[in-house]
Amino acid sequence: MAYISIQPNENFNIVTYTGTAAAQSITGVGFRPDLVWLKRYTGIEEHILFDINRNDYFLKKGVEINTSTLNADTTLMQSFDADGFSLAGSVNGNEDATDYIAYCWKGGGSVSENNYDGTGAPDGTAEDSTVSVNAAGGISVIQYRGTGGGGNHWMGHGLGKVPTWQVFKCIAGRTGDWFNWHTKVASSKYASNFNNANAATTYTTAWNSTDPLASVFIVSSADQVNEASNEFVNYCFTDIKGFSKMGSYTGNGNANGTFVYTGFRPAWVVVKNTENATTNHYMWDKTRLGYNVDNNALYPNTTAAQQTNDEVDFLSNGFKIRNSDGGVNGSGEEIIYSAFAEFPLVSSNKIAGVAR
Repeated sequence: MAYISIQPNENFNIVTYTGTAAAQSITGVGFRPDLVWLKRYTGIEEHILFDINRNDYFLKKGVEINTSTLNADTTLMQSFDADGFSLAGSVNGNEDATDYIAYCWKGGGSVSENNYDGTGAPDGTAEDSTVSVNAAGGISVIQYRGTGGGGNHWMGHGLGKVPTWQVFKCIAGRTGDWFNWHTKVASSKYASNFNNANAATTYTTAWNSTDPLASVFIVSSADQVNEASNEFVNYCFTDIKGFSKMGSYTGNGNANGTFVYTGFRPAWVVVKNTENATTNHYMWDKTRLGYNVDNNALYPNTTAAQQTNDEVDFLSNGFKIRNSDGGVNGSGEEIIYSAFAEFPLVSSNKIAGVAR
């Protein structure tokens, strides 16, 4: 069995903290994050996402995952730091005596660079992008300006591998849905919208029915991904053995649900039933409670607090569904997932991963 050299917690980590309603620094991440997703998990509040590629104004604004709005009305995030991040005394994201969770990804070490790889694309139009990329971890935080128009508009992502998951959002110029592209859903469709419960839906003008390549991704004429003169983000990921995996499974409608092999013990998993337009996105992590089967779900498309249904076990080499809920296990229906590791099945020091 091949050993895995990547250290998951040096590229993705999860921390919890208690809000104070006063300025505070959150530590324990283990690296300077480039992408941070915050959620109050014991009560109702928006999911808020912050990334390094935007200037200070947009960094501090953030963007809400569960809505179609532009930047969130907050000055919460003050800086990304060597071991975490610093918050202002805002309410959303730092309410007094309130429990929060933060999902943190490492990009290019808080370094953003212009990328001109679109000039080498096979057809269409070359466009520029700005990327903060961690190629070893398969993580790229991208900002670009929309140009409008149909056809193929190519931009660099810097991963050096074909992306398996891309999350698009307009951050300046218009309100609009989040558009998720996923490797297991045809490029003639968007896989889902984070801000609602939509099933996978045909939308050929988003990516012109064309898959991304190892150096570039594509957008077409859809306003949600390429309206002229507006600013967009693309959170772009690719599978890295022992660290990240994007795929799908077929539900069986049974409490003894499907086992999904990832090759690692998950730290974070998000799923969406692509055939059901009434079921939420489900998101689980290793930190809240932190033992099987009590892996409480959060719903990225709502402000709801964590729910307490028992739905999934995290195992040494993947995860297993433990509930017949249609959102995670609809009989005969395809459910897509994106997962990041806590511990690989076999690490670089030859230690085998175990279930929780």
